[in-house]
Amino acid sequence: MLIFIDWNYSWFFFDFSKAHILCGIVILSISLYFGVFLAREVFKPPIVFVISSWILTVFIGAYLVLLPDSKMNSNHFQHNLSKKAIYGLVVLRKTNNNVLYQKYLAEVSSVNRKKSSGFVWIKVYGNKDSALLKPGAQIVTCNELNEIKKNNNPGEFDYKDYSKKKRIGYQLNLYNNKFLKAYPERNSLVTEALKFRDRLHALLNQLEFDEMEQSLLDALLLGKKTDMKKELTTGYRKAGAMHLLAISGLHVGILLLFVRTLLRPLRRWRIGKKVIIIIPFFSLWVFAFITGLSASVLRAVIMFSLISIALNFNRFYQLNPILFMAFFISLLWKPLYLFDPGFQLSYLAVFSIVNLGPRIRMLWLPKNSIKRYLWNLMVISIAAQTGVLPLILYYFHEFSGLFLVSSLLLVPLLGVILGFGYLLLFMLMIDAVPEFYIQIFSFMIGLMNEIVFFLSRYDSLIVEKVFFSNSLLVISLLSLLILFFYKTKELFKRLGVVLLIVTVFMTSVFVESVIMKRGVSFIVFHKYRKSLIIKRSGRSVSLIRKTEKEPGLDQLLENYQLELPGLKIDKEECNQNLIEISGRRILIVDNDSISTDFGFDPHILLLLNSPKINLERFLTGVRPELIVADGSNYSFLKKRWIKTAAEKEISFYDTAVNGAFELNI
Repeated sequence: MLIFIDWNYSWFFFDFSKAHILCGIVILSISLYFGVFLAREVFKPPIVFVISSWILTVFIGAYLVLLPDSKMNSNHFQHNLSKKAIYGLVVLRKTNNNVLYQKYLAEVSSVNRKKSSGFVWIKVYGNKDSALLKPGAQIVTCNELNEIKKNNNPGEFDYKDYSKKKRIGYQLNLYNNKFLKAYPERNSLVTEALKFRDRLHALLNQLEFDEMEQSLLDALLLGKKTDMKKELTTGYRKAGAMHLLAISGLHVGILLLFVRTLLRPLRRWRIGKKVIIIIPFFSLWVFAFITGLSASVLRAVIMFSLISIALNFNRFYQLNPILFMAFFISLLWKPLYLFDPGFQLSYLAVFSIVNLGPRIRMLWLPKNSIKRYLWNLMVISIAAQTGVLPLILYYFHEFSGLFLVSSLLLVPLLGVILGFGYLLLFMLMIDAVPEFYIQIFSFMIGLMNEIVFFLSRYDSLIVEKVFFSNSLLVISLLSLLILFFYKTKELFKRLGVVLLIVTVFMTSVFVESVIMKRGVSFIVFHKYRKSLIIKRSGRSVSLIRKTEKEPGLDQLLENYQLELPGLKIDKEECNQNLIEISGRRILIVDNDSISTDFGFDPHILLLLNSPKINLERFLTGVRPELIVADGSNYSFLKKRWIKTAAEKEISFYDTAVNGAFELNI
């Protein structure tokens, strides 16, 4: 629905306003009405109906995306930004916690006492109190809002793009409590859910589980991951069980199965059938409330609420329309979910289980109940992993071969922990928890962690740094759609489809490999007070400059390698000051003894390590087209150089402002 919409909402070089989109919706609705009128006596809908329906959904999606945009909203705080503005903000939820700061999502409620709207990130520094700001707290500050910068280097996580997809373009840095709290707090259903979750978290803390057990309980039962231990996340990632820590469709599905299993004896009575319909549906939304009504949980609960209804009417084998309905409702609520990796992974996993699972299950039909249970568990894991594999490789560039073993061992245990865990929360609320129950539950939590840490030792089964481009992702997803919907009993046709998919995939890999072999790049990375410069010719990478013994620079190189497959890095530095790339001359100035008597002008002048030169005098000997300064230079020197370059009418590129400098030929 939103696949053709970019952040500026420009289609085919035309900017659509609300009026344009509303007119389009009206016209298409009329066309749709006539399509329905024509289809009254025809079993198959006419082409007018099909086309009008599809285009209408696109226009509705465009309108929903455009509705809260700052350009179309006169109350948005971006229209009133200034250095001396007074901002009123409402804290919505805490999103992160580390040694340096605590991070919150907040809504801008006012600017200079005028009602406003829009969302920002807040980073609170200099205070170790994790309970500093509660959901619903109102604060007032004069600190300036800072626009979120794009990623500085190739391959790095694009924080600006991530925030933009959540309609956030600015962040606020608060130091040493330089803000005022306003009263009363603003309450809403979400803030009440978060406060209730905090009370449950406090009750769990009274049981004095160890740190690892407490972190796991917070993640599984309450969806609280802000204080997650790094050792725990690393272990689960290596074991191929990272999805267990993030509440998603798996947890909601297990909860639905658990509740329906408990209520199965009620089917004997007439009133029991109505109870079976109501209680599972109600339980899912109570679960969403307990976990803080987060976006990922709400998406999963919407989907499984509709699946629960379908199961009550024996429509398990007709779940595709239910999934599409849940998908459509979620996008109507939050259209930009379409670009959220969690949303994509959740729906694709369930879609794969529904469509690919039955085909895999038919390969073996064991009669033994234990074997049948284990086989069904394997089928679900294989089907889900097959569906989400392209997205996992694209977003995370790694794959764990332990996913099947971890699913067989951990998913049944997860179901038991969820059931016993929520019973434990209920007993804590009524202050009636037997000591033996706590010991049994602690043993199960510890057992789950021990299994994970045992599996994570097998590093050889973890494939890391996998290259997966946009074209490979598209081909993989299209191939999955073909596997889902192309149904034939003829073996020859099945093999033909598989061979076609493999051929197209390998051809794409070959074409990208050939293109990369011919590519030449010169990259100046950005790192504060450090230098990293490389030259790439095909798969060969030469280090031009690199600050010694700096692990952060090694990480930059690893991130860059993820974008291009098979790179070989020569770690011996090339200390030349004059480099030529396909006729483009680059002069590197990193000391004050560089001569300008070349007999020609370099195209690019690169300044490193704050050289003690008079740039104005230096430019009398050379006349470059562009001056580049990296992060190793002092800020006060760069300010002088920018002024000198402007006087000489020479372009200036500062990596601290514009990110890494790339010259691609």
